[in-house]
Amino acid sequence: MPSVSRVLDRMGERYREQGEAKARADDVLELLRRLGPVPAELEWRVRAQETEVLRKLLLAAAEAREVVEFTARLDELAGG
Repeated sequence: MPSVSRVLDRMGERYREQGEAKARADDVLELLRRLGPVPAELEWRVRAQETEVLRKLLLAAAEAREVVEFTARLDELAGG
């Protein structure tokens, strides 16, 4: 049986991961909002991604000229 400290360490790792994912999703959405309105469904899809995918999406959002262009990249990078 794992010790309490090991369980807490694992919980801390998950919380840090979730915090990083939220921050990255916020960054992606901030960039997208500079291009135009972001539909709620797109926001939900971005927020549902894991950190590694969000790293790629952040670059895609920075390079996009339109929200629609980004959505196509999301489909490519995250499946959809």
